[in-house]
Amino acid sequence: MNATFFLLPLAAVLMLMMPLVPIYKGVTTGQKAKHAVIFNLCAFFGVAALMIILPMGGFVTLAEGASAAAESGMTVGAGLAYLAAALVTSFSCIGAGIAVAAAAPAAIGPYSQGIDAGSIVITSGQLPVDPATGAFAEGGIAGQTRQSLLNVQAVLAQAGLTMENVIKTTVFLKDMNDFAAMNEVYAGFFPGNPPARSAVEVARLPKDAMVEIEAIAAR
Repeated sequence: MNATFFLLPLAAVLMLMMPLVPIYKGVTTGQKAKHAVIFNLCAFFGVAALMIILPMGGFVTLAEGASAAAESGMTVGAGLAYLAAALVTSFSCIGAGIAVAAAAPAAIGPYSQGIDAGSIVITSGQLPVDPATGAFAEGGIAGQTRQSLLNVQAVLAQAGLTMENVIKTTVFLKDMNDFAAMNEVYAGFFPGNPPARSAVEVARLPKDAMVEIEAIAAR
């Protein structure tokens, strides 16, 4: 009997088991509940994708699809290729998670400190709040820039990345006259090849901060 007959149902079982193994480190109970729903939906659509992309035609269940694959003479290699495409669909959803870092200030609204999407990690804008005190760092624009970047660094560290993984940053300044002072501190966090960057002046920042910095990092 063609091994593909066993391959497809096994793939379905594995994808349905994926919701049982999400990484919950640093995630609150409420976020776990939300993740459980998301992961189950991703598993469902992953199985659906597996059924759709196999060009067996007209089957309703994976068992029927496996039988059709065996009867059509599909090789194990071809079955694995199709399975890989379906797994990419599932993993692209299930790989997304929330990066929650205790070493960075907690979110002050309905947003996450950062999102780990597998190949990239995107941080929210990090205010210059010292997580130890809950207050802005002292030292004017230099101190606030340093603290914002330390907070970015902490969120990335939660995802297992460093500042060397950063490929793009956006710096929001309350006053563009602070650009030179900000830039001096900023350069110290990217001594090698600095990432792409945008720097803009804004009318006002949350809590009347002098600076806010967000980043995108790649694995």
